[in-house]
Order: sequence, then C-alpha cells, then structure tokens
Amino acid sequence: MWSYCCVILIVLFAGPGFAADCTGYVLEQIHSLVLGYDGGFYFVLRWQAPSDMTCINRYCVCWTKLGETKEHCFHITTGYLSYSPDVNIETCTNYTVKVSAINTNYHLYSHNVSISFRTRPKEVTYLKVESKTDTSLNIAWNNTYNNSCTTNYNVTWTNLETSQVKYSINSANKLYHNITGLKACTLYEYNVDTLADLGQHSGETGRVSKTDVLEQIHSLALHYDGGFFFVLTWEAPSDMTCSNR
Repeated sequence: MWSYCCVILIVLFAGPGFAADCTGYVLEQIHSLVLGYDGGFYFVLRWQAPSDMTCINRYCVCWTKLGETKEHCFHITTGYLSYSPDVNIETCTNYTVKVSAINTNYHLYSHNVSISFRTRPKEVTYLKVESKTDTSLNIAWNNTYNNSCTTNYNVTWTNLETSQVKYSINSANKLYHNITGLKACTLYEYNVDTLADLGQHSGETGRVSKTDVLEQIHSLALHYDGGFFFVLTWEAPSDMTCSNR
C-alpha cells in the first residue's frame, strides 16, 4: 500500500516545471514571438511554447518604453501563450518587449526573445452628428488622446439600404466632415478611422443616423373658430416619400 502511494506522489509532482531537480538546467527559449492588435489600441503579444517544457513553470514578459530603463515585468502561467497590457501604454510610442521562459522555484531564465515596435494611434472620441438636412450629415469628433503620429482621418459612410460605401480623407487638424449627396429619410452608418505614418491606423469608431425628410410642409396658417382656441392648417408636401405623420 505504501509503495502505491509513493508512485502516485511522483506522478503528481514530476510534471512540467516540477522536475525532481532543475539545478543548472538550461531552459529553452520561446518561439515565433509576434505582435498583433485585437481591433483596438492595445497590442497583443503571442508566441509558441518551447518544445522542451521541462522545468518551465512561467513566462516572464517585460516591456520598456524607448528612452527609459525601467522595465515593467509580469509572470504568466504556462497555460497562456499571449499577453496584452492594459495600463500605462501610450499611443504613438516606441516599446521593446522581451519574453523569457522561467522557473520561479530555481530562479532560472531562458534567453529572451524580443520585439520592438511603435503603438498605434487611439480611436477618435465623441463622434456625433452636429447638424443634418435631407441630403447631408455634418459630423464632428475629438482627438482626446492627443495621438502625436496622426496624419489623416479616413471618413466613410454607408447607405444601409443599398450598402453603397463612400469615403473621404481629412487632414489631421480637421475634426469634422460635411457628408453630402445623401438620400433623404435614409439610415447611414458613418465611421472615422485615425490614420498614422508607418501604415498604422486606430480602428474605426462608428455611429448610425438618419437624414431628414425631403420636403417641408407648405402654407402654414393660424385660424380662430369664433373662440379662444386657435387652429393651425397647412398643405402637405408634394412629395410624401418617407412621411407617415
């Protein structure tokens, strides 16, 4: 019975990172470190695990801002092969990130694999329609995050009835656009994407709005029918397209 229990204990504690003795063990480095973005501003690092996971029980990810020496380091369990920082990351800024395989019990580190890059600009904020007519939408937005690498804004609009898409490029200091040539009483989706040099962009911010009715009423008049209460009368527009009230 005691021999059986001892065998069970050996199986439980001899997994990756828990070898009987890792003293002096040379850890294999990670492979294929790549940078990606999940549709927004924050970057995502992904890598492949070492083929030899003996004695490895964590990954260490350290990032440094260009011009600074302070490293920001985080330990990640071996069940994860990606990392995305969510604090202290600045737009349009150069960073170097290093990833190592480690053993926290024996203080072992593999050779690190590093990647250097510049973060993307962040998306526009407070996108809204400031005014509209039957054939136009006047939109505006803010550059709240002060993206220093912004070169232009890509403005697109889509007729949601026909799926027709059009676009215009705005300069970096023009935080508005008058979208014209639209169809009356129609839903449009409009989007703004911050563009930067190096082929970078922020990802779109979008909204939906409807253009006004084509034609106004005519001959609005005020009447009194012999008493205190007044009566308003008018003539209908000649084109009643989209009008149901």
